[in-house]
Amino acid sequence: MMIDLKHFLMSMAVMPALLGQPAKTASPIACNMHALSTIEREQHAVMSRRLLEAVKTRRALRGGYSFELNKARISFSQVAEWVEKEQRCCPFFDFRVEHSRENGPLSLTLTGRKGVKRLIETVLL
Repeated sequence: MMIDLKHFLMSMAVMPALLGQPAKTASPIACNMHALSTIEREQHAVMSRRLLEAVKTRRALRGGYSFELNKARISFSQVAEWVEKEQRCCPFFDFRVEHSRENGPLSLTLTGRKGVKRLIETVLL
């Protein structure tokens, strides 16, 4: 049986969509302003200010930043809520929220591919 290479490659390109899997293309490094409703955007802006005000220290990483947060100013669940909204409008970020044992520090790490660190520096710092 001979397989037409062109048709095979084309079918492999659309296979993830047919299987309900996300495509392998990267989203642009730009916020999707339509990902949140007007009310959600307003709430997210308030939470973003709270998050930035809670930053105790920041540490530059290869592809982004890690922020230690003041737990008296923002809770783990509030950070998780912020991440949930932020990932909807900015899917190019990698997020990591950590709460260390023994009531240790709460931290948020934002990283991503090339260009993400620069965006963090421009928008958040």
